[in-house]
Amino acid sequence: MRRSCPPADHHRSTITRVRFDPPDQRVASVSADRTIKLWDLQAKRTTINHSNVISSCCFNGNGHFLCTASWDKTLKLWDLQGGQFRSNGGTELQGSHEGSVSCCVLSADADLLVSGSYDRTVALWDPSSLCRTLVLRGHSDWVTDVSLSADRKLVVSSSKVGFLFLKDKLDS
Repeated sequence: MRRSCPPADHHRSTITRVRFDPPDQRVASVSADRTIKLWDLQAKRTTINHSNVISSCCFNGNGHFLCTASWDKTLKLWDLQGGQFRSNGGTELQGSHEGSVSCCVLSADADLLVSGSYDRTVALWDPSSLCRTLVLRGHSDWVTDVSLSADRKLVVSSSKVGFLFLKDKLDS
């Protein structure tokens, strides 16, 4: 079965990432038009914004949190549990990247966030304190993607010109 949304609900520019939440009840889409659309699969939706292109998004394991990454050099954490995000907006993490943020991944329990940036760094964040805990350097070009192992001990990142595997024990 194919479903389509009315044109008025569409993004106005390139969609840069789409993600299902873990319970498969919502889909988040982020766009170069600076909006995030959180689609309820029963055809409801909401729009939330950044001040520049939104490059990536990710949910934690139970769909309670959504994180967005943007060319405005910020990461925002959205608490989707109670619906306050519609009026309060996302919470910006402190100590942002020096360049546009290109990608992000949240651990299943939402206790660790990893981001990659055009500044050629990978950063680790503590979402509960909203603070950056570690910056990993080594890419010679911008970071295109990051992934976190299920046990949270390994981060792998890719860049425009190759890979960098970071094998540090992260959960210490």
